[in-house]
Amino acid sequence: MNYQLAGVLWTPGFESQSRRMLLYDRVYGSHRLTDHVLIDLLGSKPVQRLKGIAQFGVPDEWYHLEGFTRYEHSVGVMILLDRLDAGLKEKIAGLLHDISHTTFSHVIDWVYGNEQSEDYQDKILARFIDSPEIRDILEMYGYSSKDFHDLTKFTLLEQEIPELCVDRIDYLLREMKFNGQDIEQLLNSLINIDGRIYVKEEKSALALAREFMRYQTEHWAGDQAKNRYRILADVLKIAKGEGIIDYDDFFTEDRFVVEKLKASANKEIKEGIKKLETGKFEIMNDMPKKLRFIDPLYFTERKVVKRLSDTNFDFAEELKMLKEDKPHETV
Repeated sequence: MNYQLAGVLWTPGFESQSRRMLLYDRVYGSHRLTDHVLIDLLGSKPVQRLKGIAQFGVPDEWYHLEGFTRYEHSVGVMILLDRLDAGLKEKIAGLLHDISHTTFSHVIDWVYGNEQSEDYQDKILARFIDSPEIRDILEMYGYSSKDFHDLTKFTLLEQEIPELCVDRIDYLLREMKFNGQDIEQLLNSLINIDGRIYVKEEKSALALAREFMRYQTEHWAGDQAKNRYRILADVLKIAKGEGIIDYDDFFTEDRFVVEKLKASANKEIKEGIKKLETGKFEIMNDMPKKLRFIDPLYFTERKVVKRLSDTNFDFAEELKMLKEDKPHETV
């Protein structure tokens, strides 16, 4: 018997008998996990908590799109790192890279942080990496929790915009797959050379970059996403101010806080929830949102590495308009 766990199939008995786990991911398919440290981390409470955290920030019942969880994304990042021949230490970092996400993911940046940088979880990552359960598992396998405080040293996992990195690639491909798009050619076009991700040819580099740009404009920084973030953040601020929720609640799961909000008799909270449930609210267009884009390095037919925007002038113009926040079309 198999159990569906947020897009990952777990075959009972593997981990306890032969210390292997068979995963099924909706993007990458079947994947056999044999590294004991990854198996133990996968079963830890901080990682399991991510099953209750929506990747898109606003839970499905209050969002305009069906989403997936931070857990599924984290497992996907680990699998993709393995496919790209990353070392074990980087795969550990990939599995743990999102464990500091609060309830409602980046909505927290609209409550406590900065909605343009969306880096609140980065600032508190060390606290989660140093939690007793994670620290003890890492130490049992010869690692220090301090090895994973700075994720920027894991160059396949994390890169500054506009570089390709596994984190960005996974959430792009995952959403594309959810929307019925064929991702196999794009997935197979990726190559790891000395800890950096390149694309094998210009066609795939352009497709990746344009799809990323499309999801940025139509979803991640789209009017629906920004306004739902704003409404939920306002509800959370009111609930926090009224003592209905407290800071510690943000480190539980979405459902726990949602039920507290629904149980509240506060008129403003009820009105905010109704707006999210019905989708009937005023669209405000002047709200900031983090600018995300990629500008991949790819190999020409002569095996020379080029930056996409340096060789494809149409894409360079599209990217310029994106940065200037002007309407544009992608093909």
